[in-house]
Amino acid sequence: MDKTWEEAPPLFATAARCFVLEVLKKRNAYFVDLFVRLSNKVAIELYKKLGYVIYRQIVDYYTGERDEDAYDMRKSLSRDPEKKSMIPLTHPVHSRELD
Repeated sequence: MDKTWEEAPPLFATAARCFVLEVLKKRNAYFVDLFVRLSNKVAIELYKKLGYVIYRQIVDYYTGERDEDAYDMRKSLSRDPEKKSMIPLTHPVHSRELD
């Protein structure tokens, strides 16, 4: 298989994340967050290196063929210079409690 096609999804995902970050900065957002399966250790470590923290655990976030909790990983933007939006919660939250 052509290497270009194997690399396209991760490159596209990275470009999409960069675009979303820029839009949120322009809209003066406080933070950006993303949800990651607890089992996805590679992604969790990558996002930590990019400045995200584990803000909270979401119980039953993923359902279907493979039910699993998720981490809500959060990164403060320039509107939150004190990074108050990144202070982790001390308890899990159920997915039905999300806005």
